[in-house]
Amino acid sequence: MATAASSDATADGAIRLGDRIVTVKSGKVGVCRYIGQLGSTKGEWLGMELDAPEGRHDGEHKGRQGVARQSAAGQ
Repeated sequence: MATAASSDATADGAIRLGDRIVTVKSGKVGVCRYIGQLGSTKGEWLGMELDAPEGRHDGEHKGRQGVARQSAAGQ
């Protein structure tokens, strides 16, 4: 789960592409680069480019590149 890190969030709290966001659980900070489905997974997913290269992957999901990112800078 993530929350918008600035006053740019919509009135209903929705996150938009380009918003700066902070992950609730780990406190990692970055920019929202993807909103949508990931293959056959359920629900809507956020892809974020982290400020620091401390992510779990580079934006690839099951062999498909969703968003081009620096190595290990995605969440």
